[in-house]
Amino acid sequence: MGDAEGPRWAERIVTDARFAAPEFADHPARVSLLILKGLLCGGSHEAREALLAEGKATAERSGDEVWIAAVDFIRGEFHLAMGDSDSARRLFEAALERAERLKNPDFAGWCHEHLGWAALATGEPAVARDHFEQAVLLARSDPLGEWLEPHALAGLAPLVARAGDHTEATRLAEEAAPAACPRPRCWPWRWRGRPTPRSWPGSPAGRSRSSWRSSESSLTSGRSATWPTPSSSQRS
Repeated sequence: MGDAEGPRWAERIVTDARFAAPEFADHPARVSLLILKGLLCGGSHEAREALLAEGKATAERSGDEVWIAAVDFIRGEFHLAMGDSDSARRLFEAALERAERLKNPDFAGWCHEHLGWAALATGEPAVARDHFEQAVLLARSDPLGEWLEPHALAGLAPLVARAGDHTEATRLAEEAAPAACPRPRCWPWRWRGRPTPRSWPGSPAGRSRSSWRSSESSLTSGRSATWPTPSSSQRS
């Protein structure tokens, strides 16, 4: 997923027999496994939805708000890609509500950024602009926002140009380009050591290896699996 080694490590995770053990049924790390299965699912949309619905049910049983939001966010991305913009919007709004409750501006910003694209898909450029502007503000309020900011600026600039302010649109585009160039390829909302769903095209192979080790360790230690932030070696 973004690297030739990614699928191999992902398949190793999803086929490990320990993840099918009864004691793992309601473990928060199982949600990450079901999300991964959903990302790798080559079958029907219904099959993917079933995996993600199971993931959300597991997150709800464990009471983990982060994972509940993670599933909603990823389901929203799939629904948006499938052309179901209204459903995508509802899922992103649900994720945004939890992000705001959990006081995570970076994740809230990603929700606004995705809501911007959902609004464009339904022909609401003014609503989209509001979401992209909010995403820029939130990106600049959080140290983790350096990954979000160029995405939000890239969505905002054409809408500003569409409104007739070409000077401001050019300025925003010029800000977006250098902000994007040095960034490593990573999952958008890095929850300071918590699970981090990804906007396509996917995470580096190192993320798959890290998630494997984290989930494997959690089975023996009894703690919740975490998803580490990318290292300097995980740069595209």
